Amino acid sequence: MQDKLPIDASLLLPHKAPMLLIDKLLKWDEGGCVCSSNITQDNPWVDKNGYIADVCLLEFLAQTTAAHFAYRELSSGNTPGKGYLVGVSEFNIFQRANVSLPLTINMIKKKSFDAITIVHGTIIQNSKELAEGGLRVWEEQLSS
Repeated sequence: MQDKLPIDASLLLPHKAPMLLIDKLLKWDEGGCVCSSNITQDNPWVDKNGYIADVCLLEFLAQTTAAHFAYRELSSGNTPGKGYLVGVSEFNIFQRANVSLPLTINMIKKKSFDAITIVHGTIIQNSKELAEGGLRVWEEQLSS
């Protein structure tokens, strides 16, 4: 399935608009992935000045992580299981995101144990790092 990238995020995640915040999975390998987002002014998470709510920066990374897991399972011919955000560590917001330019979300897997995976990610707009931090994600372990 690696040759099918980029792939629309709506094919990977159960989210629907306006909660589907990422658009495409651009790059993938076992150690991480890159997604993109193009939020428009009509999204309810955007204020009248064109800024995306800060809480969405965390959600961009969570959805990128979910896209990574889903793509892995679909590439193996499996149905993706459920996953939940169970922790956030040192998530720093340096600058607000606006709707004028697309976002790039980079995610790297740092460690996995049992059903928990720790990831680190960055959200970038116009070559500037807007936010970075870590997540702990629980992933349902489906039996084959």
